Amino acid sequence: FLNLDLVEGITFSAGGFGARYGDKMSSSLAIDLLEGRADRVGGKLLVSATQFGASAEGPLGSSGSFQLSARKSYLDLVFKAAGLGFVPVYTDFNLAARLQLGERDQLFFLGLSALDHIDLDQGTQKNRVRNASLPDIGLNVGIAGLRYRHLYDRGQLEAVASLSLYDFAFRQSDARPVEYFRSDALERELTLKLDRSWLISERWVLSAGLGHRRMFQRDGARFADTIYDRSGRPVTPEE
Repeated sequence: FLNLDLVEGITFSAGGFGARYGDKMSSSLAIDLLEGRADRVGGKLLVSATQFGASAEGPLGSSGSFQLSARKSYLDLVFKAAGLGFVPVYTDFNLAARLQLGERDQLFFLGLSALDHIDLDQGTQKNRVRNASLPDIGLNVGIAGLRYRHLYDRGQLEAVASLSLYDFAFRQSDARPVEYFRSDALERELTLKLDRSWLISERWVLSAGLGHRRMFQRDGARFADTIYDRSGRPVTPEE
């Protein structure tokens, strides 16, 4: 759900990555974002085969810049025109902002959000029977991060705080339609990092850092007392 128009470069390491990625198990992915234009506000509109959206960028005060992006699918119009009773719907938002506090200090903020779900059209009996075999899935994701960087003559200090939210829902209904199964999962993760690096020579850099991670997770599942098949008959355990 990251708009590729905001990406400057990607570095992928399948192994042998630096110590700053030591908490990763198998690989690391570093994404560098473009800086927003500092002269004036600009933007563009996007229309593709599956989505539409808009993006904007421009100066933030006298020493910063921002980038903003919003996209939404319009597959619901295509699926409904085809007579289908289920529609995947997704929306995402991106916000990146940089603020130069001085010659050696900089703040950077990144916010990402994605709202995805399956929209089931239960307006007709035919759709209700057909949708009885389809799951109603929803996934909401939110990520926010703030980075402070200070440059020294031969090194830098970097402090990062980030918060990630994941909300997943899975529902199943019969042809009446009555919900007979529901599963919800909520995850939150707070990460704090502090890195300090020293340039020893042209070939050697010494880095040290501290990190703290706090996670919260809540899961739940519910079943109805009685489950019905597509014909409206109760399903017994023997079946």
